Amino acid sequence: MKSILCIGCFFLIANSSSVQDPRQLLLDSFNRQRAAIAKDQDIANMNELSWSGYLEKEAQNLTCEDLGYQTKTQIFFGIYDNQTGKILEALTPDKRNENEAEIGLDGLRFPGQTHVGCASHDCVYKSSDLKMAITGLCIIGPETNRSSELHGAPGSKCREQGKYGLCKPKKTGNKIKKKPKKALDEKAWVERMNNERILYANHFNIARMYELSWDPTLASKAAEMECEDLRKPGPDYSIMIFSDAKDFAILNQISSEEKEEELDTMGVQAMRIPGQTKMGCAFLDSECIKRTGLVKRFVGACLFGPETEFGDVKIGTPGSRCPNGKGPSGLCKPLPGGKKMDDDDDDDLVENEENEDNVSTSVFTNIALLFLVFIFF
Repeated sequence: MKSILCIGCFFLIANSSSVQDPRQLLLDSFNRQRAAIAKDQDIANMNELSWSGYLEKEAQNLTCEDLGYQTKTQIFFGIYDNQTGKILEALTPDKRNENEAEIGLDGLRFPGQTHVGCASHDCVYKSSDLKMAITGLCIIGPETNRSSELHGAPGSKCREQGKYGLCKPKKTGNKIKKKPKKALDEKAWVERMNNERILYANHFNIARMYELSWDPTLASKAAEMECEDLRKPGPDYSIMIFSDAKDFAILNQISSEEKEEELDTMGVQAMRIPGQTKMGCAFLDSECIKRTGLVKRFVGACLFGPETEFGDVKIGTPGSRCPNGKGPSGLCKPLPGGKKMDDDDDDDLVENEENEDNVSTSVFTNIALLFLVFIFF
């Protein structure tokens, strides 16, 4: 077969005077290519693609470094310009396929795909054989392999045929259909986070590190979040994102300094703020991709409140300046009703230790701490 995406010119249409929607032109090209693949390879159940505004928005955040990356339900691929297409056409079929596979184009061939979204980009991808001028980056899903492929006359195993003789998939809305969310063990997560806070308080001699309790409201907010919501804290909570065990295991392969930097990109400081008293976690509707760091795929989020920054941190023997006494975990019990300590009341709790003082957040955020070892589900 010929190269799949010698169609970078379609992204130029968006800046032209054409009255046709460039998204529809690109979508029609994808579907024609899929119809040609189905005919060439006798695929009986090749689906017709629909455009996803949600995936288009996500594609706007991609870079050339993301090409070929995949989650459990998405593949990232690139569109190259016509000049790159001519170079690829001059290669042997095997070499051409190898180069196209590097930028994720195999994902366009999988029969079970139903949705795609693309955004205009201008970058260069260096494959094993050449430099590819990329004019657009796309996300396609929900399949990451050809396991659903059925052989026979194209369209012969469709529930309903759509354009170009492709199968018309069952409608699931504008987004890729999501799997049911997993349940979280609330008690285990609270215990795990409090254990981390104890370790952190002991390491830095934080005299007033509050004990966390589960907050259903925060958990509900986390469950409703979209990927773009994870980039900013709320008015009374901070956000930490988490991955599954397989992706998180990457941290075992890097240095201590790199590990702390990676944890910082995950928002771990939200959990470490001493003034936090409540938390809520949930799996997200769909996997999200973080643009920085080594761990890029995330499946859930934890919200910690009510603080959004460290502020002044009380230094001394851990638990020595608890206004309401210690809880079972050894951390400070929160004040009733979420009340905060007044400076005048706080004076009565000061120990007679020369190292007692307030310190700013920079003391804690710039030191590589490696206690955080989550067991993600």
